[in-house]
Amino acid sequence: MTIKWEKTALIVIDVQVGLFRMKRPIYKAEELLENINKVTDKARKAGIPVIYVQHANKSKLAKETEGYNIHPSLKPQKEDPRYHKTVGSAFEETSLHEDLQKKGIETLVITGLMTNACINKNSRAAKKLGYKVILVSDGHSRDAKEEKQGK
Repeated sequence: MTIKWEKTALIVIDVQVGLFRMKRPIYKAEELLENINKVTDKARKAGIPVIYVQHANKSKLAKETEGYNIHPSLKPQKEDPRYHKTVGSAFEETSLHEDLQKKGIETLVITGLMTNACINKNSRAAKKLGYKVILVSDGHSRDAKEEKQGK
């Protein structure tokens, strides 16, 4: 796959306070946050736009609550676009696809939460819409599974 970096955007999905307050913790949370910051810093230096997506629901991620906020370890800039969704894919209820098309974006670098849910859903939706998709291998995670005790 050939990547045209000038036609690439970085998307940070659902890295919100409420997801770090769940019963089961985020797997390697501190490492994840550090890695997302490294990727966003490199993207900015390379002139790659950084986009934030936030999920709203009626519990831990309710709008107007602290849980909805982007995690304080991340450093969104005022010029970074933000998209707000209530379903798994940011391509369903928002103008994300149209906005990316207007900017000529062909490749999406994806980071965030949760690997098994919104990362999966957004990656598949982006691919279906014709984008090249790159998942940052240490830039996405999910809640830590409980370890099974065996004899």
